[in-house]
Amino acid sequence: ETARKEGGEYIVLQSRHEACPVAAGDHDPDPEGSNDNQVITIDGEPASEWLDSMCDTEGGKGLPFSVAHRHLEEHNDQNVDLPCGGDECPAITQWDRYREGDHPTVFATHNFAHVPGLRTDTNVVLDEEPDFSVDLTTDRVRRAVGAFLRAVDAPVTTWESFIQTARSDTYGDDAAAVRDALADAVDRTPGREWYFENADAHTLAPALARAIFNAETRSNGRRVGKTPYQPPRLDAEARETDGWNQVWVSVVLDENNDVRNVRTTPDLSIARSVVGLDAHPALPIWRANTVPWIESKAVLEPEARRLWRRYERGLRVVQVGDATRPLASGEYYDTQGTEAVVDHLRETYGDEFSTAITAKSVEERLAKTMDRAGINVERDETGDPENVMHYGDVKSRNDFAGESVGFVNGCIDPGDGPVVDLLAELDLDAEPERSETECEHCGGDGCHECNGTGFKRAHGREFVGDDADTAAAILASVRENQVAQAAGRYARNPE
Repeated sequence: ETARKEGGEYIVLQSRHEACPVAAGDHDPDPEGSNDNQVITIDGEPASEWLDSMCDTEGGKGLPFSVAHRHLEEHNDQNVDLPCGGDECPAITQWDRYREGDHPTVFATHNFAHVPGLRTDTNVVLDEEPDFSVDLTTDRVRRAVGAFLRAVDAPVTTWESFIQTARSDTYGDDAAAVRDALADAVDRTPGREWYFENADAHTLAPALARAIFNAETRSNGRRVGKTPYQPPRLDAEARETDGWNQVWVSVVLDENNDVRNVRTTPDLSIARSVVGLDAHPALPIWRANTVPWIESKAVLEPEARRLWRRYERGLRVVQVGDATRPLASGEYYDTQGTEAVVDHLRETYGDEFSTAITAKSVEERLAKTMDRAGINVERDETGDPENVMHYGDVKSRNDFAGESVGFVNGCIDPGDGPVVDLLAELDLDAEPERSETECEHCGGDGCHECNGTGFKRAHGREFVGDDADTAAAILASVRENQVAQAAGRYARNPE
């Protein structure tokens, strides 16, 4: 809207679900028979679901949309041209408009940073903290790696033998020979059809295997591997220039060889500049998701920012109590205390108070509390309360921008796991502070819950070690900054 008002040249890139009606599900079979559109299926599966299974990085195989789209056109059960236009589909032709036009400004979501042309010699401006983590379970990684090893004729093909061989440090014997052969195998690439035909295939499988094969021991019992990778484009237009399509894939494993985190970060070193915008940046997280050498500059000092919020935005924040109250599990939800605050706000502000933000685990409980206080809690088509948002779903949302008063309830705490995972990924050293009390899960023998120490977590959320301050900043990026993000959903309009 701002670019249009200012008269600048720009283009907005849309996701496949926004631009392609087939991917959006408009041409899926309708059990009720009320859809008059041409139905498209492939091997009996609705087209949109098949495209998701092919293109989604987390729930599918991570294939490029243009490749899956063309395969769908050539192999759909109806043997018809796709109603979205095939190669003229808006999701595909938008790239022709991008390449042919003069667009000094491109608007897109964070994941478009994986497109090489959008980050080559450009100024990349990231609004809100990006997260290029990929939610792959240990089972999904095991299946993908196993299928890959079999496809490239590796000397070992099971997860257990792969891990055992990768961790072998012998020389000059049979085990060393197998390891050398495995090192050669993980550098191979499966053929194009493997990605379509093998149910366990994934475009990240070669990188996952290489990263895990070369993983090294880091802090808190974690092992971390990181590798440069050029995902297979699988199309005729792909360039072969070194680094053109490069991303960085990192894998964090725990002492049980379970996958703790997978991250696929676009290689932003080829950009002209990278600028990150966020009210409360946690530099370790920015460095993991952009470039390690990114720096911060305080545009406003804390006091100036407070005054700006108060007098420029008209946002006044009143803290009730000083307890942290983490609500990620719902265990510490204070029913009576929350009811007292909601009732008081309702009595003081009347109908002006009707919205709140809290943890997803207690979203429904808070909605019922508000309902009992006489607030009309509206619900969407899925039954979720529209008056209540939850942490993790508030960035860039302006649903409450015009509200004059709101309630931010509790916080979320990620626990120690994600903090120590990121510390290991960044090759930093800090660990949760321990008490002198034996761990109740293992009786002092050392287990997963106590990180092998045998002792319970000390009261509070402190860390010890050379990089304890960084650990605290990572924790704050989830806990304190999510609260700040939630408060910032209000008073978005200066008037």
